[in-house]
Amino acid sequence: MDFEDIRAKVGRPTRHWSLTATGHRRFADSHHDLSVTLIDSVQGVFGDQGVAKVIAQRETAIFAQYQDALKDCDNLEAKLQTLAYLRESEGYMAELHRDGADYMLIEHHCPICQAAKTCPALCRSEIQLFRHLLGDHYRVEREEHIVSGQRRCTYRIGDKT
Repeated sequence: MDFEDIRAKVGRPTRHWSLTATGHRRFADSHHDLSVTLIDSVQGVFGDQGVAKVIAQRETAIFAQYQDALKDCDNLEAKLQTLAYLRESEGYMAELHRDGADYMLIEHHCPICQAAKTCPALCRSEIQLFRHLLGDHYRVEREEHIVSGQRRCTYRIGDKT
């Protein structure tokens, strides 16, 4: 674990804890060897197009699941709270914060990290999934990325200007 003190508008700075690389390795990621082997096998047997089809199928299935969970959400904040809950339940250690006019979806852990290192299209698929799920009225930008060596993945989400 690591921490960073962040100045608040009033009072003492708040301490924000985050996982270090060592901390990430302590959380469940026991399927990474199987996932990496399967990705390599799909690549070897079916090539890049086969991998793209598998990722597209995964994205479609997750989109349907998330869309169903968000169907009763009537505003962006409610959608993002539900999305953070879904991601938390999948092992992403997710949380949602306000940052001015935007929201920050923060994922402190990535249960698909090893697979995503082997197949970066998985990360592209996730941000694409968020964009598709939230629609054209909102922008979704990844600001931090675990696979790139940062301590977490963060997504800035807000109105398109």
